[in-house]
Amino acid sequence: SDAVFVHTLDGKVLHANSGAAALLDFARELLQAMAIPDALGGESSSVLARPGERGTARFGARLTRAGGRVREVAGDARVTDRSRGIAQMVVRDVTDHRREERERRARLFALESMELIERAVRGTEDAEQMLSDFIRQVFHILRCDRAWLMYPCDPDADECVVPFEHTHPDYPGASQFADPLPMEVATSEACRVALETGAPVVEMEKPPVRLGGLMGDELRVYSRIATAVHPKVGRPWLFGAHQCAYRRQWTQDEVDLFQDIGRRLADALSVLLTVRE
Repeated sequence: SDAVFVHTLDGKVLHANSGAAALLDFARELLQAMAIPDALGGESSSVLARPGERGTARFGARLTRAGGRVREVAGDARVTDRSRGIAQMVVRDVTDHRREERERRARLFALESMELIERAVRGTEDAEQMLSDFIRQVFHILRCDRAWLMYPCDPDADECVVPFEHTHPDYPGASQFADPLPMEVATSEACRVALETGAPVVEMEKPPVRLGGLMGDELRVYSRIATAVHPKVGRPWLFGAHQCAYRRQWTQDEVDLFQDIGRRLADALSVLLTVRE
């Protein structure tokens, strides 16, 4: 049930129902000796004055309960007795609702993103143009600073090439360097990890690292995600994206989407390589 607090306009709790005790993992007697900001956190402090001004107010907060569990709540406060300075606040646990909404948005974004990828694949009969469009779409979908495709994903190779990439103007990519590039230690290790892991690998650096080989000594990278791609023809490729402007925390939804895109990329590469043969 909803948590209900009766309190003064300066935040002193006069009454708390059983729903409030259950939400906060506190005994009702203890709650009734507390102030609203102590019970509900700092986010509720700014709300306390507003019911006195307008009669009603709303707020949202993240509460840490016993055992470190975090719950998201939404509350409404209204003045019930202005002459005595008394208000009532009703607080609801919206954790599950917010999580379901985030999951719904993530699924929708993934579907829309894969539709954009599919359009790139089917938008031209020129296989190389198709892959160029594919990487460009990845750049925009992920909102990264650099999206790229390297060949081969082979830690024992002497050199590698980056035939397809799309970059932010402030962060040019491998195209500024001689082609092919030497397979330096950092690039070789990235290939080895990608092949052994079989799933997207996320790496973050603080401060940004200057990566050699594929990345070039002058390319500063805060965050990198990469995966090995296995077309039906030839050796594996390394597919990746860089964030250079800030230390990006890749979400699990983004990692899952990147993996799905990588699988579709393997199909697209198979087409290109078959055409070339």
